[in-house]
Amino acid sequence: MARVSLLVFLAFYTAYEAIIGLATGIAAEFANGLDGAAQAGAAGAIEELNRHWIPTAAAAIGSIAGIVAMVATAVAVQRVGVRWPALALLGVSAIFVMHPPPFGPVALVAFAAAATLIERTRTRPASE
Repeated sequence: MARVSLLVFLAFYTAYEAIIGLATGIAAEFANGLDGAAQAGAAGAIEELNRHWIPTAAAAIGSIAGIVAMVATAVAVQRVGVRWPALALLGVSAIFVMHPPPFGPVALVAFAAAATLIERTRTRPASE
């Protein structure tokens, strides 16, 4: 479940980032060369792009898939002996799945810490 959800997350969230990032950048660059009234119209188009249902749906599907992947991973690693601090960090990273500040960096640090703890558990000798 975690792997399938991760693939869905990658497909849809990448689509969202590409649509919003590239289209907004191209439109903003174009708008910079326009006069005042036309520039205001272009700004409205850029705002509408960010509210359009297609990127919104892609972001929602990607975010939900990311949360499902995190929860499924937490369940899977808990079954093989990963302790609660790593699971709690995975939970924090799932709650703050979006990456913009201020929550995004917290989620990324929590995810990196969880991955480190999981990897340490996975590679720990059996005598510990």
